[in-house]
This record gives sequence, structure tokens and C-alpha cells, in this order.
Amino acid sequence: MKLPLLLLIPLLTCCGRTWNLDQPVRVSVLSRELSAVAISGYFERAVKQLGGTTSPMADQVVYVRYNATADCRGCTELTIEHVAYGDDEIQILPRIMAAPADALDHAIAHGLGHVLGYEQHLPAGKLGVMMGRYDDVPEPKTRYTSDDLAAIGTGRVFGGVF
Repeated sequence: MKLPLLLLIPLLTCCGRTWNLDQPVRVSVLSRELSAVAISGYFERAVKQLGGTTSPMADQVVYVRYNATADCRGCTELTIEHVAYGDDEIQILPRIMAAPADALDHAIAHGLGHVLGYEQHLPAGKLGVMMGRYDDVPEPKTRYTSDDLAAIGTGRVFGGVF
């Protein structure tokens, strides 16, 4: 049965796919330089905070890769993670090797917020994982705040806590 076009419009977005956290998601680590076991654990914790679940068989996939050349648009020598506009891939950059031990965990939670459609960073006066500078994020640096949830909820995500 062909669906009327009107029913499909809410599912389309101008910039990237839509994510349904009432359905499972999974992470796929594309680089041997990264620990798939560690990233899977970080990813699962972040998704659970957003009211979602993970499954190794999920159709919704977030990719994580190591970008050794740090050749991403807008990246600086301080950038530890990057998600391109509307993309479903979190890039981990070499600078993370000099960052504190919880930086990779933070980078996965922060990157997931971007993948789910929050294309900015929290503005001044707001606190959370989605702040622009790792050093400014309050402890624990992997725990989404109400400011994070409000911001991520403006993206391309529904279901879960949204």
C-alpha cells in the first residue's frame, strides 16, 4: 500500500536522518585504533540516558572512526571529536590521546548529541555535555543535563525521553 505523501513529510528532514529512540540503536566502530568494547559501553550508557536501548542487530547505526589526519572542517588543534553537519559518524581526533581518561567517554556522549541533530553547542548560561569546550563541561562529563536534553530534543530525534 502506498502511503500518501502527507504522512511522509514529518519523517523527512533537511539535514540528515531522523532517529527514533523507541527503536534500538547500535554503534559500529570503524577503526582498529579505537576500542570497540569501550566505545560500545560508552555508547550504551549515553543512549540509556536518552531513554533508548541498544542492540547489535539494530537498523539505526551510529558510526565511530578515528580520523588520524584531523582533516575535518572547522577542527582546531584542540578538537577531540567531530560530527559533520547532518552526519551519522562520530570522528575521534588525535588530540584525544593527550586528553584526560574520561575524554573518550565524553566524546561519544557529546558526538551522539550531534548525530541526533543538535548542530550547535550549548549557549552561555547553560551547562552540560553539549558545551563547546571539554574543560567547561561540569562533572560528570558524560551525564546529560536538562539543558542537554532540551537542546538535543530540538534535533532530529524522537522517542525515548523526547
